[in-house]
Amino acid sequence: MVLDRRAVVELTDGHRTMSVGVDERAGRQVLCVSGEIDVANSEALLDAICTQVQEARAVTVDLGSVTFIDSSGLSALSEAHRRYRADGVELSFIAGNPKVRKLLDITGLDRVLYLEDV
Repeated sequence: MVLDRRAVVELTDGHRTMSVGVDERAGRQVLCVSGEIDVANSEALLDAICTQVQEARAVTVDLGSVTFIDSSGLSALSEAHRRYRADGVELSFIAGNPKVRKLLDITGLDRVLYLEDV
């Protein structure tokens, strides 16, 4: 089942919240992630990506509204890439937030993940 436009994940650990919603842009499913991605919710993000990819086979993860991401969040993105690129799934990422983009650059994930221009 392809996820609908409402928030599919919303987790709060006292201070940090992450939400994932689904939209469609130019015929592609887009997971719109906002808030903070950390060890408390990175597995939920990976699960949301996996669920969407199962049906859509062409998914963009929009990180433009992400305000914080730690190593477990980066690992979730890398794991999603590893699982699906070899299977021919079109999985791309938008790193619209300059802080997130800088972190992807520093860690070298900008050379591993397929990043779309904003």
